[in-house]
Amino acid sequence: VAAIGSWELDLVNDHLEWSNGIFEIFELDKGLFDACYEAFVAQIHPDDRALVDRAYRRSVEDHSPYEVEHRLLMADGRIKYVQERGRTDYDADGRPLRSIGTVQDISERHHSLIALRRSERRFRDLFDTVSDMIFIHDADTLAIVDVNDRVCQAYGYAREELVGMSVETLSAGYPPYTQVEAEAYLRAAQSGDPQSFEWLARRADGKLFWLDINLRHVTLADTHQLLVTAHDINERKQAESRMQRLTWALHALSKSNSALVHAESENEMLQQACEAITSHHAYALAWVGLKVEDEEHDVDIVARAGDATRYMEGFKVSWGDDPLGHGPAGEAIKQDRTQVSNDMLSEDSFAPWKQRARDNGLASILTTPLHRQGRDFGVLSIYSRFRDAFGEEEVRLFEQLGDDLGYGLDSRRTQRAFEQSLIERERQDAQLQQVLEDAIAALAATLEKRDPYTAGHEQRVADIAVAIGREMGLDEGRLRGLHLGGLVHDIGKVQIPAELLSKPTRLTPIEYQLIQEHSQAGYEILRGLEFPWPIADMVHQHHERIDGSGYPQGLSGDQMLPESKILAVADVVEAMSSHRPYRPAIGVEVALEEIERQRGLALDPDSVDACLRLFREKGYQLPD
Repeated sequence: VAAIGSWELDLVNDHLEWSNGIFEIFELDKGLFDACYEAFVAQIHPDDRALVDRAYRRSVEDHSPYEVEHRLLMADGRIKYVQERGRTDYDADGRPLRSIGTVQDISERHHSLIALRRSERRFRDLFDTVSDMIFIHDADTLAIVDVNDRVCQAYGYAREELVGMSVETLSAGYPPYTQVEAEAYLRAAQSGDPQSFEWLARRADGKLFWLDINLRHVTLADTHQLLVTAHDINERKQAESRMQRLTWALHALSKSNSALVHAESENEMLQQACEAITSHHAYALAWVGLKVEDEEHDVDIVARAGDATRYMEGFKVSWGDDPLGHGPAGEAIKQDRTQVSNDMLSEDSFAPWKQRARDNGLASILTTPLHRQGRDFGVLSIYSRFRDAFGEEEVRLFEQLGDDLGYGLDSRRTQRAFEQSLIERERQDAQLQQVLEDAIAALAATLEKRDPYTAGHEQRVADIAVAIGREMGLDEGRLRGLHLGGLVHDIGKVQIPAELLSKPTRLTPIEYQLIQEHSQAGYEILRGLEFPWPIADMVHQHHERIDGSGYPQGLSGDQMLPESKILAVADVVEAMSSHRPYRPAIGVEVALEEIERQRGLALDPDSVDACLRLFREKGYQLPD
């Protein structure tokens, strides 16, 4: 309890009476104190004397309460903080007679407040310098009550604008990224159920970007709040989207080869091409229209396919100078250039067909002109239910498909020309395969940007794994898949906080458990993408062990892919041979001794034997 004492000042005789408590606070000998107002003022810190004197005299003159906080300077140089309260009594004529009051030692409280303010400043500094975005919501109203600087930078708003802002303003604004879905996540966290999800956000300038969000209920300063941490995954999502679109196009184009080879007539070729394109769920409708040279400038639909063919009921399009001629098909014919709308419902020129597109759930369209003997004769239109379905690579590939259809029609005249089209198609397939591999490499590069200490790890693991696979006699097709699996085997670490990836000390058990989740996370990222190889499963299993001691599924023996067994060996050798933030490189020979020790126990004996032969008998060196 803070020390407190009372005082009484006789204003007529300038005589001051102090209780024992005040003498203790001022640390003065009662017998040596000259009990008057000036003697009291002399005990105050020199910098505060004028403040106290003004406060006291003003209270006497204004008939108001006297209240002031000030410092005392002790004989040994220490400083105390006290709070004084008092009042003045007056005679019938309003002359002051006496003042009475109290003095309380508030030093401990003052120092606590200083410590609290320092702590708050340290918290704010940490809050504003972490790499992740942090939002704090009121747990009852769900309103934003604070954000860190990273949020302001990412969204382009000032902190004052963000506090209290609607979640709707910060979201894409269409399902499933609206205030309704956002509040559902917040309510779930409010009830004690932590939430993790990906979210499409909107900047102040209207641009959209992807976030990975974690949301949980916390107690801060004795108040219930919701803590939201988010990090920008836009680069990763763009790489995923690009790779997804390429796999869609690869599937459609490879199916179209059959139409070029097996169709017995021109109409059958065009119909089978539409069916091949729409055999993938990404493309809901494809049709071919032929340009009619008449006064109406009609477009005659000769082939159509897909689960949205209801869109074509009563469908009319032209290439004339009227509303029906200003859509994608009409403009493709008139301009002899591919037309793309990745959000066709927002295009004014698409107005005549907007309602039927909405009714059939269509969002994007690509229309490319068809040529025969050097002249345009029609169009190929492809629709997707996904926005942004047609990037530059997809446009180029479907333009080539359009050229191939025209060329295929012409080339049927001679078998030699027809065979040449197939050779060209194989070359294009190889090009597409290379584009797909480049996209995988770009996706893998996003991890290295977040974890510079392990830069090159995935490439080196991929190279070692391919060398082991070749030593074991895998064919070139499987080696290519193994190489790509090695490039992205740690892609799941994009969901791990960057601070853990570069932590210079050993991880705690909880932190290590979080790191272990990267195998499952990588599988979730890749499993929806269509590859010619089981890359998602390779990533999922690269930390499994043949004795069942691995993670995340505890697989054993033949439950593991052969490629995953090879990746496990390559990963151990590279990791032990390379520098890490928490230890220096251990060395290749120690790594080889380790896999030899685990041969037949945790690691596949055939993969280990092949690796040992490479290094010890064939002079294999770790890639730079």
